[in-house]
Amino acid sequence: MKESAQGKPCITEVDAGKFHSTMPLWGYIAVKHLGLPEYANIADLYVRLGMGEDVREMPPKTDLIPEGYYLLRDMDVGAYLWREDDGSKQKVL
Repeated sequence: MKESAQGKPCITEVDAGKFHSTMPLWGYIAVKHLGLPEYANIADLYVRLGMGEDVREMPPKTDLIPEGYYLLRDMDVGAYLWREDDGSKQKVL
């Protein structure tokens, strides 16, 4: 997203193919399992913007998920966060 000269948020890209499942799941993982700040949940941030909440106090950040983390998911077993460095796996859903 970008901001207009008047400070209004303007959506520049919508990836509907992944947003409904992957984006909210990564946001949940970032905040609840990796201990990142609340603004790391992009889906929640977009809802706040849509509801008119002022979110300018949240600092911008581009790399929300630390390198080396992978999301593993399957309809029958839930979702896991896998760490590349030590091979550990944590159930997140």
